[in-house]
Amino acid sequence: MTFSNVDEAYNFYSQYAYEVGFPLKKYRERKNCKWLNCSMEGKNAERVAGNPRIRNTCSKRTQCKAGMKLKKIYDDAKENVISVRIDLVNYEHNHEFLKKDTEKGQLQCNKTHDREYMEFLSAMQESRIPPHCIMDFVTEMHGGPENVPITVQDMSNLKKAWQRERNANDVSKLLSFFSLCKKDNPQFFSDFQLDKEGKILSIFWSHASQQAEYIDFGDAVTFDTTHKTNMYDKPLGMFVGSNHHLQCTIFGFALLGDETVDTFEWVFNTFKTCMGCDGPRVMLTDQDPAMPIALGRVFPNTIHRLCLWHVQNRYMPHLNELYARFEDMDFKTRFQSIIHHPLNEMEFEAAWQMMLDDFHLHENNTLARLYDIRRDWVPAFFKGDYCGLMVSTQRSESMNKLVKSAHVDASTPLHQFAKQMMKLLHSRKMKEAKEALGCMVEDCDCVVPVPQS
Repeated sequence: MTFSNVDEAYNFYSQYAYEVGFPLKKYRERKNCKWLNCSMEGKNAERVAGNPRIRNTCSKRTQCKAGMKLKKIYDDAKENVISVRIDLVNYEHNHEFLKKDTEKGQLQCNKTHDREYMEFLSAMQESRIPPHCIMDFVTEMHGGPENVPITVQDMSNLKKAWQRERNANDVSKLLSFFSLCKKDNPQFFSDFQLDKEGKILSIFWSHASQQAEYIDFGDAVTFDTTHKTNMYDKPLGMFVGSNHHLQCTIFGFALLGDETVDTFEWVFNTFKTCMGCDGPRVMLTDQDPAMPIALGRVFPNTIHRLCLWHVQNRYMPHLNELYARFEDMDFKTRFQSIIHHPLNEMEFEAAWQMMLDDFHLHENNTLARLYDIRRDWVPAFFKGDYCGLMVSTQRSESMNKLVKSAHVDASTPLHQFAKQMMKLLHSRKMKEAKEALGCMVEDCDCVVPVPQS
């Protein structure tokens, strides 16, 4: 019998091995021949003083001689194999055969090796679909678990192999992706902060659409570095604003090497270069002590506001003590209403002093500290500055949470991270388009009088 290549002969012999019930392996290969043997062929090395057993499991080899020898047929130039034929077959096994189909299905030679099928499974894994969900899907696709050509262990091995391939040459793949983005639109911008050895510390990038969004909605920007969502444990920072639908819009991404003054200064300078302006009118950040220093150096004309939530959270243990002490007098509601109600500066000052008088808290250190920095975080002092209805870095944090929950995790390499951020931008555009369409429908939802004939 003749086959066009070794793989075709292997598939033929695999089907025979499945029907009989023995494991199969590709074995020795030479220039003119190839052996396909039963996996029980050979024997395990004996345990002696100079050859200790490495594995704790017993060997299944029984020195089985069953197998098939293939002879390669070359072309006239003796360079290319044009076909293979069966030269020798040994049918005799010295072990029992597998009887149940479930047992036969566990044999590696009888599992699928179709490239397109495996790429399909890899694509589902890349989409972060859990392995058990993938197995449920392929089970339905094949009409039952007995027909599935892979096992749960195969899925686990495939995932590990996919992760190794995905993580290899990470920086090179990232640069290639950025090159493609630059080729698609020359307005794409990226930059890297390097250490003394030339290794990447921080990365910043912004797509053309993000820069266009900044021109329209870049008056007020929030910046926060809360989550670490990549395999290098780099903090993610996003420059986020509010568009004309009061939705979050992202102006740029940054993966930071650390959260020091020098790194923040590099990020802000890079953002400034990318957007080609002196910076936003207002910028809201958390209470990271390094940020105000970097902001003052890079954006001296930008108004810096502190996140209302972060300011209160810093003093929350002391505030909780006050809430508990004056629970009967509802101090918490009084305190929060002064901060959040739309008061002007004079009204805030009067309400604050009245609160101190009513609760006898003039000597309280926590309230004194909060009052000293009131112009940096209390909304009553923001009325003269457009902030896009933002009084905290909640927009940045909500984007960070969305990234972490739906797009990346702690094992995501850099190039995959950048691709996932592009998907995030697309989802934001679709949400904006949906809102715009809804506004058009509302605008057009009116009764047009029909002229009388």
